[in-house]
Formats: sequence, structure tokens, C-alpha cells
Amino acid sequence: MVSRSYCVAAWLGCVLMVAGLGQSGAEATQKAQEPDCNRRCLLEFLQAYTEGLLDNDTSRIKVASSRFYMVRLKVVARQVTEVEEISHDGMLRGNPPSKLTQADRIYDAVLPPDEQVSRAELIATANKYFDVVSGTLNYQDAPWHPECSRLEDAVLTVNQPESAGSCAGEFENPRLKWIVKNRRIYIADVERGIVMAVSNFTSPPEYPNNNASVAFEVFKIQDGLIRHIEAMFRGDSSMKTSTWPDLPPETPATSH
Repeated sequence: MVSRSYCVAAWLGCVLMVAGLGQSGAEATQKAQEPDCNRRCLLEFLQAYTEGLLDNDTSRIKVASSRFYMVRLKVVARQVTEVEEISHDGMLRGNPPSKLTQADRIYDAVLPPDEQVSRAELIATANKYFDVVSGTLNYQDAPWHPECSRLEDAVLTVNQPESAGSCAGEFENPRLKWIVKNRRIYIADVERGIVMAVSNFTSPPEYPNNNASVAFEVFKIQDGLIRHIEAMFRGDSSMKTSTWPDLPPETPATSH
């Protein structure tokens, strides 16, 4: 179910990107003749998309004829060419969703220059987190911020009465393990310390009943340390794989 108040886990309410790779000559010419779709343009696409779903009226959504398939929108020549959406209506491990009404403002806060790290370090930090989840990196070797918090499907899972552990300490439980495949880092924003990734969490052989799902993860990285994490995924194993392929290593779709 899409909600006006909480349509995605984090930064900008939803994650949108502009990409021009793989365009035909006609598409490239058309894009060159039109203004780029900037931040405001992307937000307007997001507004039209979510309002159209809520109002059962998609007539205002400009969708390209090719490849139209939680919301990630790819906008080329001011048309939506890709959609990737995850919705979750149930509870997480018996806990009801929190009463979040908007994305945490920490994601839109610009970091002072001395707290920023390079795009390559942002990507490497996100991958270290996925390596911890996969069991190939000791959780103590990941760069955790002492104030790190984590939400899953809008439920706070650390540093609160029901789940008193920390972002790092929860991985003391060996059952918290998934093999993270098809890692796609679409955003690495140096100024804000934001990384957005989509990946497949697959059940490991030793824990075959662990919920497998396509997961949408957004990280706030401050001073090179993981400060905040939000994740969205299906909680019922109904969405185990994504049709979108891996991105080339160290090549996020956009840097801001």
C-alpha cells in the first residue's frame, strides 16, 4: 500500500535517478534538446507518480513505451523508463510499524566538509555492511557510529526497549545472516553522506528459513561511520529476486 506520508524509507521521500546509458540515437537527441531533469523535476515526478497510484488515476504519469515495470524511478528525457517498488502491509517480527509520517531529516542534512568522505569510501562502507550481513566480515570490523540507529519497514530495531541492541551488537546473533547478491548502488551523495542501494538478500544454507527478499537500504554515513540505516523489504518471502541486473563495480548510477 502506498502512503502519502511514508512512501519510501528515506532521503527525498523516494529515491529517483537520472540515467542516460543505453539510449538510442533518437532518445539521446531528444534529451539533448530538453532541459535535464533536476532535483525539482524528479520530485515532481515522484509527486505525480504517488498521487496517481493513490487516486487510481495514472493518466498524468508520463511513461515511456519501453521497459516499464520502495519506489525507484528512472527518468530519461522526462519520461519514466523504470519503476522498482516494494510495499509491505504487515508487521515486522510481531512489531507494528512506527508512526513515522515523513523521512528522517538526517538524510537531507548537508555534512560539514570535515565530516564528508569520498564517493569511493561511501560505496566501500555500504559494501562493508553487506559483507557483515553475509558473514564475510566480522561485525566489529565495520565502521559503526556510536549513535547508529536502524529501521526496518518503519520499525526501530535497535536502541529501544523491544530491541535493546546496537547496530553492531545485533550481529552477535549468528542467525542474522543473508547472502547479499545483486548489489546495486544507485546514489552516493558526498555532501549529505547518503548511499542508496538495492540488493537481493538470499537465505544462507545454514539458515534456509531466513526470509529472502529484495531489500532497499539507505545509509547516512558521517565521519566515515554508519550513522543511520533504513531498510524496506517484503516480510513474507514473496519478492526474492529483482529483474534489474548488477551495476558495474564502483559505479553508482548518480553521485548526487
